Amino acid sequence: MGAMTINRPLRLLALALALCALGLFAAAERSSATVLCKSGTDPCPSGTYGKGTTIEASMKSANSVLHPPIGEIKCSQSSFKGEVTNPGGEGTDVTGTVSTLSFGSCNATVHVLKKGNFTIKSPSGGNGTLVLEGIETTVAYLGLHCVFSGPVSIPLTGGAPASIRPSGTMTRTGGSSGTFCGLTENPVRWTVNYAVTSPEPLFVVEKAVTSAVLCKTATSPCSAGSAYGKGTTIEASLKAGTKSVLHAAIGELACENSTIKGEVTNPGGEGADVTGTVSALTFGECNAAITVLNKGTFKIRSPSEGNGTLVLEGFEATIEYKGFHCIFSGSPSFALKGGEMASASTTSTLSRTGGKSESFCGNFAQWTAEYTVTAPEPLFVVEKAATSSVLCKTATDPCTGGTYGKGTTIEASLKAGTESIFDAAFGPVKCSEAAIKAEVTNPGGEGVDVTGTVSTLSFGGCNETVTVLKPGSFTIKSLSEGNGTLILEGFEITTVYLGVHCKWSGPSSIPLKGGSMASIGPSSTMNLIGGSSAPFCSGGSAPQWTAEYTVTAPEPLYVAET
Repeated sequence: MGAMTINRPLRLLALALALCALGLFAAAERSSATVLCKSGTDPCPSGTYGKGTTIEASMKSANSVLHPPIGEIKCSQSSFKGEVTNPGGEGTDVTGTVSTLSFGSCNATVHVLKKGNFTIKSPSGGNGTLVLEGIETTVAYLGLHCVFSGPVSIPLTGGAPASIRPSGTMTRTGGSSGTFCGLTENPVRWTVNYAVTSPEPLFVVEKAVTSAVLCKTATSPCSAGSAYGKGTTIEASLKAGTKSVLHAAIGELACENSTIKGEVTNPGGEGADVTGTVSALTFGECNAAITVLNKGTFKIRSPSEGNGTLVLEGFEATIEYKGFHCIFSGSPSFALKGGEMASASTTSTLSRTGGKSESFCGNFAQWTAEYTVTAPEPLFVVEKAATSSVLCKTATDPCTGGTYGKGTTIEASLKAGTESIFDAAFGPVKCSEAAIKAEVTNPGGEGVDVTGTVSTLSFGGCNETVTVLKPGSFTIKSLSEGNGTLILEGFEITTVYLGVHCKWSGPSSIPLKGGSMASIGPSSTMNLIGGSSAPFCSGGSAPQWTAEYTVTAPEPLYVAET
């Protein structure tokens, strides 16, 4: 009983630390990270609207209506204007200040006392929520005087143009007419229908995942040729003079030797983190018997000034100490500090997930350790360099087998037995024939991507009318292992289906798989930019374009970095 009394504070401390850690992790996972994007693709691949962007909206149709008990307050004119002060991303939402919030041609006297500010959050399918905060308005109607305030949350539907549609609620916060204006605890409904006139197009999406790479220099992004690639071995051993300690309810379990070894299976970049498998995780010269059951995998993320975060996932170990048998597991996180000889330190919480001694082990234990990275040297965690692509005759990355230069013609036709399908709100437009022909105007390399002009973008054998107004241009970005992304830009296509007329455009990002006969596809999205039936075309989201092309020239074709 004495031993149990002594260790109880340790268990409570470990539990408190673990609950705090879990709370932080949960909060981080729930936090929104929005950006304003030029396309509906989530996360945003096609450019975001930055700080200083002006958002303007005006009444689209009908009235702006406030529904208090004193009667419907209607205005046939209303406008909104705001400036982005924080463009969002990295765990934050888009925020800004409201410079204009006006109402005119009303059946009552309406004055805006405070315009407040705004937040755009909750990205989903290109849509989000516009939250107006700090706004305050007065209404004088039939001799009654009311004051209404925010915050007001209004749906924002992405598109070309975007729209802000009914409805939100406002709270009665004052006025000489008191409860005739409504009860404070019962918000008053506000319906409004704005069209966003600037910027256009506008979508609300999440920020692209941070692109981390392992680099030989601290320069961010990583300079060309300085990144460690697939197959790189990472080795680390316990820092001289320190111990790896597991602070458990049964006691402090200390080891004077420990090593970690892993192999990179994905070198990161292009919106992905560095990932790999752990081949060795050992503990020696310990005051307890420690056996690693699962070494798991690892992830390296969050590049910042050459540093990052190393997470061991799927880790599991058994502990035998003074007759107690415990199993602990988890995903311990290490602060990875870049340098000529990098270091990794952890103060992480592990969960007790088994063992014969069960509750005697405690529910949680804290692991503290500091490792020195012995390979590779030097090692820094930075963002991937600006894409630098070339069209290569071999799958070697970087390209060593010769590149295709300026003037190269790229030709592709629809894969035999397949269809090109525009899956819009009104129904699918299907074509049994499709072709792309383009010419390379910039062969890429040295920090730039392959670009060119599209001379042919055609569709035939369709179930409705499809007309290409502009074939546009293209960019090819490098991914990995000879593959890349074909981005079609500036094209315009009209479709007429069951009397519904729509106009579509890019950018459309389509996978390009390298090979002796490369392929393009199978799917991407397009943006609605007009058409006489525009409101019926998209259903508030970008339509899916599904097509798979076979590249007939040049052969072979691979996408590589310089």
